[in-house]
Amino acid sequence: MYNIDETGVSTVVQSPNTVAPIGMKQVGQAVSGECVNITAICMIINSVRNTVVFPSLHDLVIFGAPPGSLELVNIPQSSWITGPLVLKALEHVKKHTRISKEDHIILPMDNHERHCPLDSILYARENGITLVTFPLHCSDRLQPLDVGVMGPFKGKLRIAQHDWMTANRGKVITVHGLTSLTNAAYQASFTAKNIAAAFAKSGIWPFSRLAFSDEDFEPSSVTRMEKEFHSQAIPVPSASTPVKQAISGTSKNSLSPEDVCPFPKPGPRCNRRQRKKVKSRILTDSPIKDHIEQEAFVKAAVKKKYCKGAKSYRNKI
Repeated sequence: MYNIDETGVSTVVQSPNTVAPIGMKQVGQAVSGECVNITAICMIINSVRNTVVFPSLHDLVIFGAPPGSLELVNIPQSSWITGPLVLKALEHVKKHTRISKEDHIILPMDNHERHCPLDSILYARENGITLVTFPLHCSDRLQPLDVGVMGPFKGKLRIAQHDWMTANRGKVITVHGLTSLTNAAYQASFTAKNIAAAFAKSGIWPFSRLAFSDEDFEPSSVTRMEKEFHSQAIPVPSASTPVKQAISGTSKNSLSPEDVCPFPKPGPRCNRRQRKKVKSRILTDSPIKDHIEQEAFVKAAVKKKYCKGAKSYRNKI
């Protein structure tokens, strides 16, 4: 059981807790003067093996990185993970594991379209990697890396950068020195104890249906759109609804504070592009793979038709 996720690592981070006299309103903190971001893909397996992938725009960035790290050169326009880098990350997983079509591994990941390119799905399908995506807006509770590993990692990184800036006055943290600081934070946070606790808390391994309670789903009712409530049979009172009308037909035993003073509901979104709602999927499954392949074929045909029309238009001009 693996988990893959990306996180940004910057040369300038928030300062850790600092000891200061009581009553002091402003506490100075030395930070690097230049902010440079790189992205690290972190993969973990069964609380035993873990590795880091550093996509970057520079050479020799991998110096001082954690053992087994992989350096990938990204496009200049983006510092985040793109489709070709996901494929190379999967190749890195296959290199360090004994996987085959008979001996599969499960790789949960988020549902972002950058992480689900067609070539990566085909490669995973041919090499025994089962790609499973989380539902939308659930990675903070289901993604083991987000649940119990990334938080300690960022906290240790702040301490490592603060100690380096204190010991090297007048210097700044560069991209070449960031990997060695990341290594110190990585070794202190990516431990078997943290990884095992993250998998257990998310209910993935050991599998548990009791990992979440009804209280974990309550905040979703506040952020639901109005049009979703209109489709329901039960009317939901708004903040302007009179109290008597809101509690009419409600027994005293089932009366709650929300019936008296309901949560405010957001209005419909205006002038915003509606994102396609994607559910949790097994990307390497045949129906899902065929659907994604068909979508990629349609997009390529539309792009080819558009380029051909633009070329003929320029020829006329």
